Amino acid sequence: MRLFVGAVAIALLAGCSTSPVSPGEARPVPKNRIVAFSANPKEAYGTVVVTRDTGFLGGGCYVAIHIDGKFAARIDTGEVAKFFLSIGGHPSGSA
Repeated sequence: MRLFVGAVAIALLAGCSTSPVSPGEARPVPKNRIVAFSANPKEAYGTVVVTRDTGFLGGGCYVAIHIDGKFAARIDTGEVAKFFLSIGGHPSGSA
């Protein structure tokens, strides 16, 4: 019985795992879900690439990306988004 309970616990934990996805393999985020920083700035800029893992954990929800205190995009599992930012510091986060 203990062996069975242990096997079930391991199976449940494995079902919640995520798998990394390379930016080249990920699907691009649809343009209607990227609302800021998607156009090249006129001045010198850098590109920030955000890729979300695949898997069950959090799979039913989008992740919101914020840059410079502004909502920038919603990303689903297995998707990648590119943001074009002017040179310098840009506080960012996800929720």
